[in-house]
Parts: sequence; structure tokens; C-alpha cells
Amino acid sequence: QTGEQTAVLEGHTDVIMAVAVSPDGRRAISGDGDGELILWDLVKRKQLARFKVNSAQVYDVAFTPDGRMAVSAAADGALMGWDLYNAAEIRRFTGHTAPVLDVAFSPDGKTILSSSGSSEPGEGLAEDNSIRLWDIDTGRLIRSMVGHTHSVFQFDVSPNGKTVLSASIDGTVRLWNLTTGQEIRRMEGHQAPVMNVAFTPDGRRGVSAALDSLVMVWDLETGQPIHHLTGHEGGIWSLDISPEGRTALTSADDNAMILWDLETGQEVRRWQEHIGATGIDFSPNGRRVLHGEAENGAVIEQDLETGRELHVFQGHTGTGTAGRTRVAYLPNGRLALSSGWDGSLVLWDLDAGREIHRFRGHDSPYIYDVAVSPDGRMALSGATDKTVILWRLEIPTPAELTAWIEANRYVRELTCAERETYRIEPFCAE
Repeated sequence: QTGEQTAVLEGHTDVIMAVAVSPDGRRAISGDGDGELILWDLVKRKQLARFKVNSAQVYDVAFTPDGRMAVSAAADGALMGWDLYNAAEIRRFTGHTAPVLDVAFSPDGKTILSSSGSSEPGEGLAEDNSIRLWDIDTGRLIRSMVGHTHSVFQFDVSPNGKTVLSASIDGTVRLWNLTTGQEIRRMEGHQAPVMNVAFTPDGRRGVSAALDSLVMVWDLETGQPIHHLTGHEGGIWSLDISPEGRTALTSADDNAMILWDLETGQEVRRWQEHIGATGIDFSPNGRRVLHGEAENGAVIEQDLETGRELHVFQGHTGTGTAGRTRVAYLPNGRLALSSGWDGSLVLWDLDAGREIHRFRGHDSPYIYDVAVSPDGRMALSGATDKTVILWRLEIPTPAELTAWIEANRYVRELTCAERETYRIEPFCAE
């Protein structure tokens, strides 16, 4: 009516080739030259979801008459249909020029972090050996932390969200200021690539594990080691610290998982039957542990006190001796998320012992890490396609689903004959 601009919807990183508006006028979908589609909320003027077709240009997009699906046509001849009400992908973060090896949420859930480098520890050198901080709402890169000379295989964010501890194939452990992006301290002592690092819950100490079979506990104020934990006979690939901070759990190439006392530096318990656990996560109450097996892609939940296996989930394929299965509990402890080298993430119901949902979206089957948001509503994944994807995990309650349907339902205009037949006012004028 006025010709004035009412909103600018930003998010595409390539030329926009096509756009369509839903039948009810509340949403739009657009496609670009890089093969990406974005679903928009025109009322709230924000992104609802992102879809990746492939690397081909999207030539056209269209909604189905009921507005529940969209169809895209790409330059490579692919015609794809999209379920717009079950879109799990929220946002895709691009900018890394090497495989993404680790991902994490900040404690407040407002930002995310990712690290990159070569996916082969023996190589280590990569074009991008950085840790990057991203704005979760816009996908904007806030800052990069650069200093490691080789791949940043893993990192951890401090409980107060002010610092980051990183582990690198260059053999060092580094402490970073998350506000400035500057390196605070460098800790040396490992004689091989460092694959894991974690803060204790009080944020005063750090724990690192490397391919030299050594676990080290650090005083982060001084940068000096407190304990050298020895017991593994192979390179250590996974590490996690219990919620109360008194113990740590590691797994290594020797097929052993070891529970350590961080106060004394002594081994508490050992499990020898595990075949390359490449992912470990303590349950929120610290009584159970979830671990992913590299060779067969299994996800196993175990009671730490008795050692008894509670669940064994066979959900990932495409693994092998060099596979990587990552795991994470949701805050309620009843659900868990896993990722594998089959290109999928799986949400598990631990009480029922079954798969709830499977997520796919990466252009590479090699997903290196997965993380769950503090509120359990979202998840992150990083893969060798050099991207980080933000996923929607939450399952709506019946009340939330009803409210959503009422807010988004499309009711067509009734004809005069229908209003007369069903006695629905206002009637048409004669």
C-alpha cells in the first residue's frame, strides 16, 4: 500500500535464486546459489529452519497448497520435497576451512564454539587450526582463537563461561580468554598429541589426556601439573569428569576404561572389555556413564557402581577400527544423543531402550562431535564437511502442540453455499 520496506531477512551467503510465500502468508522459503534453503517466519521476521540441498544452485521453490511441504528444484536436476513442520535443522554455521573436530555450547546457551584441523592425528597440519565463537541466534562469527600450530582436536568451556581450555595435536594444552580471544597460558608436559581436555566443576583445575597414555591434572592458576595419572597402555581417546568433580573416566587404545580419583591421582576401577570407546559422558547424577564404541558403533549405558551394562544400542553403521561414536546425555538423564560415522545423529529414550529420532543433514558421513544445550532443547554437530549444524531436539507436549496448531493453522474462506448449508455467519449478501 505504501511501497515502504517493512523487513530485511538476512541469512543467505550466496545469491538468492528463488523465493516463495506460503498460502497463509505467514512463512516464506528461499533458495540460493549454494544449494541452501531457508524457511522464514514473516510475522516474527526470523529464520525457522535451514535445509541443505547440495552444492548445486536452487532454481525454484514452491509450497504445497496446504503449506505443510515445500519442493525445491536444483541445477543438478534434483527435485526434493521438504517437511516444513518437522524441520530439525535450525541453523548451519560455515566458515571453517578444515574439518570441524569439536563443538560445545557456552554455559548460558547464547553462543556456541567449534574447533577445527586435520581429522588425522598423524597429520595434524591443516589450513585452519582455530577455535571459533559464534552467535547462536544469527550464526555470526564473533571471534576466532588462533595459536595452536596443529589441529585443535578438543576443547572445553569453563563453568563460568569466561575461559576455554584446548587440546591440540601440537602436544600443548592452552587456556584462552573467551572475551578477548587471547591466550592466557600454555601448558606443556605431554609427549604426544593431546586428544582430550576438561575443566573440573570449580574451574580451578584442568585435566588432559593424550596419545602418550598419560592423564595430567593441571593447576590453571600456575599452569603446573598436580598429578600424572598412569595406567593405560595405549593412546587415550576419551575423557570426562564426573558432575561433582572428584573422579574422571578415560578410555584408550588398550580397550580399557579407567575411573580415576582426581584428589589422590589413583586408579579407582578398570573395565577391560571395551573396544575403543571414542565417546564418554557421565550421567547428570554421576551414577551412570554413556560411551560409544568405535569399531561397531554401539552406544552403551553402564552402571558405574556395579559395572553392569544397562543398555546396548546398535544404531550407527559405517564405523570401523578408526570410527568415532560420540555420546551426550540430555539434562533430564532419560534421553541421550549420539553421533557416528554414518552421517547421522540419533536421539535415544534410555528408559524405553529405543530410538526416538534420527537426524541427517551433513554433507559428509564423518561426524566428529555432538553436544547438547544446557536446557536440552538443542544440539550441535560438527563434521568433516567443515560445518556446524544446530538441531532442534525438543518434543512438544500436547498443550504446546495444540497451541502451535492454533497459531499456525490455515482455514480457507468458506463459500456462500457452505455458509448457508452449515448456518455459519456472516452469510453472504443477496
